[in-house]
Amino acid sequence: MIDPAERARAVDVFGQGAVTDLLVLSHGWNNDMAEARTLYDRLLAALRACLVASTPPLGARQLGVLAVLWPSKKFAEKSLIPGQAASIDSGEMADALMEHIDTLKGAFDDPEADAKLSAARELSPKLADSPAAQREFVRLVRGLLTRQPADDEGNTDGYYNALDAQDLLQRLAGPVQLPPTPTASSDGGGAQNLGDAPASDVAGGAARIGGFFSGIASAASNLLNLTTYYQMKERAGMIGRGAVHALVREIADGQKPPKIHLVGHSFGARLVTSVALGADDQPPLRIGSMTLLQAAFSHNAFSDGSTGHPVGVFRRVVAAPARLSGPLLVSHTSRDLPVGLAYPLASRIASQNDSGLGDASDPYGGLGRNGAQGTPEASELDFGKPGTSYSFKGGRVYNMNGEMLILGHSDIIHPETAYALLAAVAAS
Repeated sequence: MIDPAERARAVDVFGQGAVTDLLVLSHGWNNDMAEARTLYDRLLAALRACLVASTPPLGARQLGVLAVLWPSKKFAEKSLIPGQAASIDSGEMADALMEHIDTLKGAFDDPEADAKLSAARELSPKLADSPAAQREFVRLVRGLLTRQPADDEGNTDGYYNALDAQDLLQRLAGPVQLPPTPTASSDGGGAQNLGDAPASDVAGGAARIGGFFSGIASAASNLLNLTTYYQMKERAGMIGRGAVHALVREIADGQKPPKIHLVGHSFGARLVTSVALGADDQPPLRIGSMTLLQAAFSHNAFSDGSTGHPVGVFRRVVAAPARLSGPLLVSHTSRDLPVGLAYPLASRIASQNDSGLGDASDPYGGLGRNGAQGTPEASELDFGKPGTSYSFKGGRVYNMNGEMLILGHSDIIHPETAYALLAAVAAS
């Protein structure tokens, strides 16, 4: 729910005609609002630097900013990185698992969720040797969700609840080979491996994304991550299609409305895409441009179903008549650890082991990892330096390759990303 006073103020400020273009920003995985505000401050500073340099051709257009703050939680990444999944016998993984559980307090909608998490925490040291503890742990974690989990196409994930507890943990604990991260050429052109990513994205040091993770504690942590993923996915969609969509529509229906530009990171990308989609009974909301930075949802989200990919849940956002007067930018890189691993977890549960887990051939692949798949409106582009002459067209989707620029899930603030965002605004 949006504070009524803040809503009224936003409608008043952005409905007077002084602002010609409104950026609606949404953060993704964060532990607290301070992190979200820091992300916004850094992004706005990068945009301001581009505007001061007059690199994007915006002319006399005046930008306003509406920043969304919503409750979200991070994945626990440390236990997922190859080389970090030590045996629970050492006690280190049991401690890490309990720490992981502690970070999830307050993350779930179930009013009894914190009590269930406390009970699961008490079971953590027993998981290695006790099948009964494993069954009870899985029961408690499954009980954190108030709704049946579904995949990104809206299909109920029957594997999550139907599998026997030990079978579920075995599938999540078994070795998973992830696609290797591309390395830069030897001519000094960029980052050499995932160890060059920001510390906030890579806990534990210089580990490559390719490798194995296994063990009962990793299985338990993976189950918590997947459950958190389902909760945050549902929450982002609900907030986007509900309260934020209603506010943006009220601004857009004003006498002197600005053009609306949606910008989201991680699950915030799902939130703003849900804003563009709106409720089924609502007329289309016209959007100037969209920029999705390391989006944490399906790479099939905009698919038309013509190339074997399922029809995407957000297909109507780009399908004719398109809601977009400008372009849709999708940043992607295999260096995105959370998005690159969230989908292999779903693949493991469904026993989809014959594809490159998490990559473009995986039916469970992520948008921030692979870009939009099965989408005829999509084309591939590299991020260019400020001043690059992009030929963005309205209603088109541009998969922006960030392999040598974006070194981790949250490494999204660069002059190149800021400039591309503003170039998308200018093209709308």
